[in-house]
Amino acid sequence: MTQTTYSHPHPRGRPPPPSPPHPQPSVVRRTYIRWQQVVVAVLVVVLTALCGRTAGGDELDVQFTSPLYNASVPENALGNHDVLNRESRDTYRLKVKAQHRRHDGTKEDLPGAVTVVVVAITDLNDLSPLFMQQEYHVRLSEDTPLHSSVARVKAEDPDAGLNGEIYYSFHPRTPVFAIHPTSGVVTLTRPLRFLEQARYELMVEAHDRGLQQRGRWLRPAKLFINVTEENVHDPQILVTKLPESVPRAHLAVVAIINVADQDRGPSGEVKSLEIVEGDPDRVFRILPGSAANEFNLAALDTIDWSDSPFGFNLTLKATDGGNRARFSYKVVRIAAPPVPEEEALFTSELYEATVSEIAPLGTRVVQIGSWLPGAQQRVEYSILAGNKGGYFYLDPHSGVITTLTLLDAETREDFTLTVTATSPTVRQANQQSSAKVIIRVTDANDNTPMIVAPQGVVRVDEYQPAGTWVTKVRAQDYDSGENGYVSYSLANADDVPFAIDHFSGEVVTTRILDFETERRVWKLLVRASDWGSPFRRQSEKVITVHVEDVNDNRPQFERVDCTGYIDRFAPLGSEVFTLSAVDFDQGNIVSYRLVGGNDDRCFALDTTSGVLTLTCDLQDLMVSERMLNVTATDGEHFADTLSIRLQLVRQQTATVDSWVSVDCRELGVAQKLRNNSHMLIRIIVQMIPSASSHHLRLL
Repeated sequence: MTQTTYSHPHPRGRPPPPSPPHPQPSVVRRTYIRWQQVVVAVLVVVLTALCGRTAGGDELDVQFTSPLYNASVPENALGNHDVLNRESRDTYRLKVKAQHRRHDGTKEDLPGAVTVVVVAITDLNDLSPLFMQQEYHVRLSEDTPLHSSVARVKAEDPDAGLNGEIYYSFHPRTPVFAIHPTSGVVTLTRPLRFLEQARYELMVEAHDRGLQQRGRWLRPAKLFINVTEENVHDPQILVTKLPESVPRAHLAVVAIINVADQDRGPSGEVKSLEIVEGDPDRVFRILPGSAANEFNLAALDTIDWSDSPFGFNLTLKATDGGNRARFSYKVVRIAAPPVPEEEALFTSELYEATVSEIAPLGTRVVQIGSWLPGAQQRVEYSILAGNKGGYFYLDPHSGVITTLTLLDAETREDFTLTVTATSPTVRQANQQSSAKVIIRVTDANDNTPMIVAPQGVVRVDEYQPAGTWVTKVRAQDYDSGENGYVSYSLANADDVPFAIDHFSGEVVTTRILDFETERRVWKLLVRASDWGSPFRRQSEKVITVHVEDVNDNRPQFERVDCTGYIDRFAPLGSEVFTLSAVDFDQGNIVSYRLVGGNDDRCFALDTTSGVLTLTCDLQDLMVSERMLNVTATDGEHFADTLSIRLQLVRQQTATVDSWVSVDCRELGVAQKLRNNSHMLIRIIVQMIPSASSHHLRLL
């Protein structure tokens, strides 16, 4: 609002008459500029400073010091019709006119001045960053390389400057992924393991750098990452032997090998195929075939089969192209060229058999050769190699292989025996033939699961909510398959406030524990059982759990609602009252404090003993009673305030023992503490097992 003062001009333009002794009354008009007060204030100052008379002296001349003015207004300020919003419009160009009106009030206007005011709307941090999507879904392979960019989140903030600069973060933070604070690109920082965690749910927050305003609404985005399992299959080696060798340069192809892998991508590709055993003289080669994952097994033309009459047992190893490569082995039998014989000594070049690890001594495993009772051909069998330790016995006449010692699948799972047969009736004297016998030892449930953790005493704080983690039980079973799967349970005869996860072995509480009123030591009988058949094996172990005391109780006064009197003639140092508070927590030290009613310091309280004494002369006090407020604390918790109301009296025949008299109401706190102590004594007695008892009393 501006105020302009002017006088009447002469009606015909002549000079005005001389001014009277007193100044003429002026007409004041108020012009409202409908905008922010900042702009109006600028114009008022400038306009007031430049108001003056014209050359003729009858009219006032209005001028602006500049044709253009600049001003700024923060957004969200109230305008003429609406709230200013910088995001909708950031500048306004106002045309302002200033002029006087005639003194006589006529409508004809005098000359005026016009200027332009440019109002810039300054930004406030009134908008929160908003994500383009509320949920992001990503699927990752578990062999994704570290530091790979796996996703990108995007948020927008229409504010300007620092108010619009967005920073991204995870809440809560995760060690597996990292997010770039400004670009929102999510990268992988730890290897992915499908079996450990197949899904991640990450909360992404976006904050700007401006001054945070109250009442702003922040809505985070969720990033769901699903991990896919990779390279789960071993490469399978398929061997096709050729009836006749195929020449290739200086080599002879004797077999075509195909390697199949059911995995996809690089994990399904064959990285290598090599001979790892059975070719000490390196007379065989692996050559690439005509198709993908096809190889040729070729032999040198210079092989002297007379030096290797039994042929070769080549162990092939195939490796796939996964990041965590998987591999498989296969034994390929390359026999020597056949020699004409009257009768084959072995019906097969390779025999396979299985035997249980709990088989008793002398158990029949397999019969080799073609011997039948009453046969005329005399054949003698023997084990040439692979029986180190004397695990098996080969009958030299029948060709029956039996167990000679006890077997253990956990120590050794398979045996490869090289057996020979000699017959003196063939055309060539002492002609021998050989074969391979692969014996696989099958696992039996012969091992009991043993609990190896935890060791020692387990501790848990009292007053924790149900479901609090206590410890994790871990058992080992050296059997394989279902014989080695272990499940857990509690075998306590009495109810205990604990539960155990049957598969993970994690022990948690089922209710809140109290150190002061319950048992402080619990003994858990943990049972570990395997899934073996035809019977299950199990073991038990006692785990001792100590309940730790925490400061969860407030001190309590033994007496409350105290009233009484004190003689005004009581001498200084007189004992007024002794406070007594009890804390059920073990080892806590209670101290006392005066919290009200002692502004004149007429009373003193010993913080340790709780003795309240008089420290001033009561004869001059103008009040008839005093109300003292005291409390007790254990250093962390405070008791309810205790009020002591004392009437100030004058006794004519007061004695030393009658200066003060205070009566209170007993709460029975001390009796409750004694009852708890008796209960703990009974619990301790119950913890001592009877000498004649053969079972464990579990607390």
